[in-house]
Amino acid sequence: MYDDPVDATSVEEVFPADYLFPWEKEYHVSANIMRKIIDSIEDLGITDREAVYTIRKSDLTRHLRNTIKGVADQNIFLFLSKISLPARSIWDQDKNSLPNDMHLQDWYPWNFRRRLSLVSKPIVQLDRSEDPLLVISPGCIRKCVWYLLSNSLDAKLDERHFYSNEMKKWIGERRNQLGIDFNRTVAQKIIDLGWEAENDILVTRLLNCKTKVNYRDIDVLAWSKKLRVVVAADCIDLYFAKHIKRLGTK
Repeated sequence: MYDDPVDATSVEEVFPADYLFPWEKEYHVSANIMRKIIDSIEDLGITDREAVYTIRKSDLTRHLRNTIKGVADQNIFLFLSKISLPARSIWDQDKNSLPNDMHLQDWYPWNFRRRLSLVSKPIVQLDRSEDPLLVISPGCIRKCVWYLLSNSLDAKLDERHFYSNEMKKWIGERRNQLGIDFNRTVAQKIIDLGWEAENDILVTRLLNCKTKVNYRDIDVLAWSKKLRVVVAADCIDLYFAKHIKRLGTK
């Protein structure tokens, strides 16, 4: 009953290999090494009997280097930097005072999936020195890294959330495939209602001629001979329509 739990399931059994490669390019360590890093961070807290603790980045890097084999110090350092929330002198900053490559929408508290958030960066830096003091909550890190791992797999995080070309390519292709699957589901639902329908119909096919402008395709084209009605449906997954918009008048 009191033995340490052992999770024998490898990440390769859970995630496709063509996703794990972009993940490693983006976060500098493989998903398997990442699990070992999180376990080691948790073990450090257990040893010190602390659910939340502070530690210098160099000390944490040294601890991980001594406990995890097969990963370079630089990769550990880059991974920790990747999931660390940088210290800032003020909260509501303008673009010029934000960290490099960040934008205003990355900190706006009303935005979902912003890059400067505890969910995206669960390690908190308390100062802006070369060797910052870190606030470590192993439970928070584990949950947040799983959030990043699973949501980037399903392309629920935007391409601009990432930096590597490999991950951006994965997000773009995955989102395109999910869109096609969604359109196919909508078309089938309409067919189940007694209509005829096809998904992803090119406008050029519909007009049976070439056009000077690329009008791309219609998500779902549905028609009812009985009702003599044709419907061109634009299918949108409202999962991403969560941001609070400020209303104004002209």
